[in-house]
Amino acid sequence: MINKAISENLIKKEIVLVEDIMQINPSYLNVKDTVLKWKQMMKEFKHDRYPVVDDENKLVGIVAPKDLPSHGSDNEVIGRVMSKEPITVTPKTTVAYAAHIMGWDGIELFPVVKGKKLIGVITRKDVIKALQYMARQPQLAETLEDSILKKFEFQVKDGRNCFTGRITAEMLDSMGTGSWGTLNMLLSTMAIVILRQKNNANILVDNINTYFMKPVQIDNEITIYVDVIGKGINYCKVEVSMLNDKKDIVGKSILSAKMIRR
Repeated sequence: MINKAISENLIKKEIVLVEDIMQINPSYLNVKDTVLKWKQMMKEFKHDRYPVVDDENKLVGIVAPKDLPSHGSDNEVIGRVMSKEPITVTPKTTVAYAAHIMGWDGIELFPVVKGKKLIGVITRKDVIKALQYMARQPQLAETLEDSILKKFEFQVKDGRNCFTGRITAEMLDSMGTGSWGTLNMLLSTMAIVILRQKNNANILVDNINTYFMKPVQIDNEITIYVDVIGKGINYCKVEVSMLNDKKDIVGKSILSAKMIRR
């Protein structure tokens, strides 16, 4: 029980939260400030995005260069040009989740709120640094993924990325065959491993479609092939095929993911 508690604490320690990297006491604008003050702050602090708060320090919007009126006066009130209802995060949000939303919506800055009150901000630069830090850390404790993946060997067969291993007891379901949940985790995780190796990027899975054709039993040897079938600047698609020892297809996945460059 003590070892389990220590292991769980080590795993939690590896998860980086927004509160670990956020900038406290950030620069912000009041809803009653003018566009002129915003321009002055951009020159002084070298940032172009700022959260907007009301007199009670509650977040009410955010301003970015696209909100700057092209023919408006410098005396225009920020409350009239700001973007209302911005996407926010809390101190307990994980950095991985924040990175996913940043990549999906193209957001450069997140206001951090607690009870609707602004307490900090995180930027894309902060998130990328945190992801780089996480990638360099040694594994302090094993997760379920780690304990299963370490039983597989990687090699390149005929120019294709290939993982080989056996179905073990912890991979089984209540019926005594390979759990579809565990096998799906294998397919997706091995795709992510290959994408990280090839692109030196953090991978965020957007979608995965998996089809299982045949069940597998304990001690059956399986081979998993990972093929990149589509690639752009910030996205990729991967086909993952799982075969049994008779070379019959057990399962196949098509996975799409976004890449955040390190």
